[in-house]
Amino acid sequence: MSAKLRREQAHTPGGDISIPGSMPWEGIPATRVGTEEDIAGAILYLASRAGSFVNGCILITDGGMLAVRPGAY
Repeated sequence: MSAKLRREQAHTPGGDISIPGSMPWEGIPATRVGTEEDIAGAILYLASRAGSFVNGCILITDGGMLAVRPGAY
């Protein structure tokens, strides 16, 4: 699991995550930070029969940031 976009990583100095428009979400396709539910969903997928053939890779849960900013990794 690679949860690149977490609240502590996405926080802008001086910004307030609770105020709409104060954080730089415009460049992220999901336009929000990942939540515990997002990560839990990915883990549930990996633990389920649907994810039984997935192995030896990193599942990136970043809201699509890798697609628009590949240099961020």
